[in-house]
Amino acid sequence: MSENSDDGWTIFLPKERREVELDKKDLLIMQTLSENCRTTLPVMRRIVGLSKSSILNRIERLERIGVIRGYSTIVNIHRLGLRMFSVLISSNMTLNEKIEFGRSCEKIPSLNQVLTFQTGPWDLMLRLYAKDNRYLDHILTQITAKGKIADLEILELDDWFFLPINYLQVETHLDNHCTKSDTSFQHILRKRKPVLDPRHDIKDIRILGVLAKNPRISLSHLGEKAGMSADAVKDRIARLADQGIIGHFFANLDPYMLGLSGYVLFVQVFDRSRMKQMIEFLMRQPQMQGGVLKYTGAWNLQAFLVVKDVMDLRAFEENFISHFGGSIHKYLIAQLAEQTYYSLFPAEIQKVAEESISEHAPR
Repeated sequence: MSENSDDGWTIFLPKERREVELDKKDLLIMQTLSENCRTTLPVMRRIVGLSKSSILNRIERLERIGVIRGYSTIVNIHRLGLRMFSVLISSNMTLNEKIEFGRSCEKIPSLNQVLTFQTGPWDLMLRLYAKDNRYLDHILTQITAKGKIADLEILELDDWFFLPINYLQVETHLDNHCTKSDTSFQHILRKRKPVLDPRHDIKDIRILGVLAKNPRISLSHLGEKAGMSADAVKDRIARLADQGIIGHFFANLDPYMLGLSGYVLFVQVFDRSRMKQMIEFLMRQPQMQGGVLKYTGAWNLQAFLVVKDVMDLRAFEENFISHFGGSIHKYLIAQLAEQTYYSLFPAEIQKVAEESISEHAPR
């Protein structure tokens, strides 16, 4: 089983994988929602070729059987002036101790993600947010007190590059169907050029908090929650998307119910001259899921992959190495076991962002 709530997502991976029967209409709906889950029903009708009621019925079924786990908004915390870290943990724990350790870490208020690995040098990866080094030290002290930690590697996010993925192998041509006035904001998300110093205030943060949990909310309903008009909300979302603070509105698909398996690619690069090309290459690969994270630390790049089988993984690896083998110092591909927690915009981070704005507001 899988579940999601305001507190975070839980997805059990291959050990409980079961494939479901889907037709091309289902795949088109899933791909459209994956590219932009705010896509309007009239646009979806043109893409899928079904009535609005049929589309809604199919979406409800996909949600009920767990292929669509929920919906969320990628909020670029980095562009809000906050910091993201990945903590790679190797341990001397038993299997049961690892499970309990992961569950205890889910209580960290600024937690973004908990992953466990089947292969590779680490047992778990925690991704979390911190406003400063003091807070990070506090969290790390909590983590290391919870279990038999053998080693930690800490990576700090430098930038996050994201494009919608298409491992369903169907084309929606969504950009061609959306207009500049579309409430999906697709035109802005695809054409933007993020500014270096984005503007935001407390109202923006509160809008982001609602969108992170319910990106399909109507503008009028969001306006009611934010205490402003639908037009004012629309203008703010457009600005946040244009500035790169909003990265993407997406449906969280479960690739494991589609017969796919998950891996994480870690790359250490000494020759930085081709880093941009490497990131662009990775973002174009059909196995990609969730974009490319650029770090400062022992590893420079991290990418999440979903593949059909080992042959698919080998094809990706050979293609990657054939293009960039001379620029890579070392790389590692670790197989995922479980994603036990996922929350893109925790309530604690919303609170910290609001406090930071208040502290810097003119008196």
